[in-house]
Amino acid sequence: PERLVIAPSSNHVSLMIELSSVMAEPFGFLYVLTVPRGKGVAARYQSAEPVTRQDAIEFLSRFKQFFEGDGRHHLWLASLSNSDLLVYNKHNVIYAYGQLPAFEEVLIRREMEKVDDLRFPSPHIHNYNSEFDEDERDLLRYWEWKQFPLQDSDD
Repeated sequence: PERLVIAPSSNHVSLMIELSSVMAEPFGFLYVLTVPRGKGVAARYQSAEPVTRQDAIEFLSRFKQFFEGDGRHHLWLASLSNSDLLVYNKHNVIYAYGQLPAFEEVLIRREMEKVDDLRFPSPHIHNYNSEFDEDERDLLRYWEWKQFPLQDSDD
């Protein structure tokens, strides 16, 4: 499907919050834990109940440092009303699906540059920092989650 590939150098979570402002409520989250270090299990964790915009902002803000500073996970934020979807992966890249013109307006307001070719260094590493192990545990207790096995594409 058509998508935007967004690779900000910093403030990924604040950009996610701003992008979500053009999405319709309610929301659903999918947290994909690929490398557990706390007491978690490598799995997909889907929010069991619909989430309001304010709840989404509070969740993203609470775990901002964890999401931005650790490579053990991916995070999906979906509108449950339409096909809008943001996927923030462990490479600190945000993929936006759905109403691309509205997402592009947010990026233009932020004065982000358009680049035609995004490449990941090869080889590269992901940091799994022990300082975030407690955040992993807190996140998995934050809401009631439905747990599903990882998929091959989650690596």
